[in-house]
Amino acid sequence: MLDKISETYAQAYSRATGHPVERIRAWMAAETWMTADEALALNFCDGLFGDDDALQSEPVAAFDYTRFKAPPPELVRLAVRNGWTGNAA
Repeated sequence: MLDKISETYAQAYSRATGHPVERIRAWMAAETWMTADEALALNFCDGLFGDDDALQSEPVAAFDYTRFKAPPPELVRLAVRNGWTGNAA
């Protein structure tokens, strides 16, 4: 069931972005993270709203980001610093 859902997402992202479905699958398997600018450059969004300072200051939800394969280091540091790792999240 989850494989079917993943394939549906991969196909949808491929159609929307123009990237080959194989590349989308690889990004999904790697749990690829993107900045807003990267997502825009790769056609995952049509535009960005607000100024960069406002976007950078948005609060992040309390979550154990260490559970992912390759999370952005700044989110891992945030999770560790705030005690969101393990059972604390």
